[in-house]
Amino acid sequence: MNIENKIRFKAAGLYIITGIAVAVMVVFLYNMRSNINSQRTEIEKQHQVLALTNELIYAVGEAQSSVSLFVSTHDTTYINKFGKKLVSINTLIDTLVVNEPIGKAKLQQIKILLARQTSEVAALNRQLGNKNPLTLISERIRQYKPQPSTPSRVVTVKQDTVYKKPEKKKGFFKRLGELFSPSKNTTMVISNVRVDTVKVGAEAPAPILTEVNDLALIEGKRYEKTMKAIEQQVARQIASDREISTQIAGVLLDLHRQTLNSVLGTIDRSEKSINRNYTLSVVGGIIALGLILAFILLIIYDVNKGKEARERLRQVMESRHKLLLSVSHDIKSPLGSILGYLELRRQQGEDIKSMQNSARHILALLENLLEFSSLEQGSLQVTSSTFSLADLNEETGQMFLPLAEKKGLQFSFDSDTVRLKSDLMKIKQIIINLVSNAIKYTSEGSISLHTTHNGYQLFIEVTDTGAGIPTDKLEEIYEPFSRVESNNALAHGTGLGLYVVKGLIDLLHGSIHVVSEVGKGTKVKVTIPCREAEIRIKKGTKKITVYDDDPVIAQMACDMLTRLGHKIVETDCDVILTDMEMGERTGLDILASAGNTPVVIMTGHSDFTAEKATRLGFESFLPKPFSLESLREIFGEGEPATDSFLDDDDEEIKEMFRASTVENYKLLEETLVNDDFDKAQAVCHKMLPMFVLLGYPSEALRRMDAQRGKSYEGWQNDVKAILDIKV
Repeated sequence: MNIENKIRFKAAGLYIITGIAVAVMVVFLYNMRSNINSQRTEIEKQHQVLALTNELIYAVGEAQSSVSLFVSTHDTTYINKFGKKLVSINTLIDTLVVNEPIGKAKLQQIKILLARQTSEVAALNRQLGNKNPLTLISERIRQYKPQPSTPSRVVTVKQDTVYKKPEKKKGFFKRLGELFSPSKNTTMVISNVRVDTVKVGAEAPAPILTEVNDLALIEGKRYEKTMKAIEQQVARQIASDREISTQIAGVLLDLHRQTLNSVLGTIDRSEKSINRNYTLSVVGGIIALGLILAFILLIIYDVNKGKEARERLRQVMESRHKLLLSVSHDIKSPLGSILGYLELRRQQGEDIKSMQNSARHILALLENLLEFSSLEQGSLQVTSSTFSLADLNEETGQMFLPLAEKKGLQFSFDSDTVRLKSDLMKIKQIIINLVSNAIKYTSEGSISLHTTHNGYQLFIEVTDTGAGIPTDKLEEIYEPFSRVESNNALAHGTGLGLYVVKGLIDLLHGSIHVVSEVGKGTKVKVTIPCREAEIRIKKGTKKITVYDDDPVIAQMACDMLTRLGHKIVETDCDVILTDMEMGERTGLDILASAGNTPVVIMTGHSDFTAEKATRLGFESFLPKPFSLESLREIFGEGEPATDSFLDDDDEEIKEMFRASTVENYKLLEETLVNDDFDKAQAVCHKMLPMFVLLGYPSEALRRMDAQRGKSYEGWQNDVKAILDIKV
């Protein structure tokens, strides 16, 4: 498993753990909230029960007080109050039974005791309601009519009266306490306090006296029995009241204690639940944070490893890119020289198209490799210039015409006559790759190249009658080093063509559309936004000074500029044309010393752009290898030269090479004495192109040039090997 997959796996694990933790936390918080709500409801219920219990205790106390007052005063008003309180007590008991089922037995016991007390109070009330025996005697005496003239005499009748010593009114809780510690009993006192005098005739008939006497005796005995029954009933009532009060007080205390215990238990459970939830939250949070932190650390570790791997890869790619730049620079310089001289000779009427096309094809392959490397590096930039679309189409068509004729293919190419402002080299590379693929995968038939412009877009259309591409493979053709399996027998390239094409089109903000049918051919249409350029060719002869550490390239530039009608001078110039890298002296040094004189910079490095040249202060940018057309674009045309420069032969060029090599050897010997790697590397960079062009051994020179700014062990031996080469 590579680092990216490890990071994805661990990131997915982190997301899963975080999601689980969040889900558990949501469920936990929901349950905790439900528990808190239920506990709140329970506490409110217990608080209500406690309030009802207190109300019940108060109501029972008032009922007991009414009973006590009735017993002491015989006032039936207190019986009515007792009855009303009893109704209220029964209502409270029923409410408590619903809200507190566990106290149902005790509440029912209170109802039973109160019912018993009610019956006893009713019995006492009935006893006290019996008729007074003196009522009959008084009624009989009122009905008696005494005889006139009958002498009177006095008869005294005693009447027993029951008195009860009055007591001070006591509160409920005091009476409730006396149930457990009784005070002295209330005493009943019966005394004769009333004397009735009845005047009867002295000579009253015996029957009335006898009747009154008998009635008084009967009622007196009955009244004595009644009083004894009342005394017994009052004693029983007091004892029962004490017992009932004691029992009710005990039951109420138990109920109150039970209610308080229930409330305290609910509060205790709530506290335990809160503590448990807090503990679970802390432990769960610590575990979740620990797991998340562990995954984050693992991801950071993998990211760091990935960064290290990417950095190593970047260094490898950068080294490869530098190597490609170095090699391409070394190849492009002599190749550019060849193309330049071939172009000059072609203007003299020599048939050298085949050599030109071959050299251009080699240059196109090299550019493909460089573009691929730059795309991978992400360092590719757009360099705008003005060019003729017809000339570009003609040049590309002529480049591939020999290859098409060799395979017996009909190759047609046409274009609009218009000058455009865009990146010439990248558009040219796109066309070269498309036409190259068309020729490569077409065995017979025809190929056509059409380039048109509608004012704001460039259209490139390449059509062939080749093997075609399966529909399911169209998405794969833009991958690097990819080839269609069915066409492998026809493929003889690197597999980079369409990858480079797609990258260049994206860089230019264009689009590509491919339509293909197996066995019938392929049509590729490219659209690139670009505007039409103003046509302006500079006129007038200019005095130009050329600086380049490679005498061959310098001479070729001078020859081309002379062909355009300009003069080559060493001082007092109008424009300076200079190479960027020339050993100890650079193009920036030339720019700094040029004053107000415009400086045009030329270099073979593909990562150098016109925008960069402008930012540095240069007048214009000339990419290597350059052509007569690109020089004309920058410098314009002067008066045609009357003398020819084609009389120089190869011996003169070789002589110039030998002279410059002798000078370079002296510089290399000095670097060995001074142990100066940087200077040795710069000299080798200058020598390499011509050594490769003329076929001299160049392995040591390549090693030195590849290690730009980085000294390596044994570089002195490579320099000595270079000095041993005989030229």
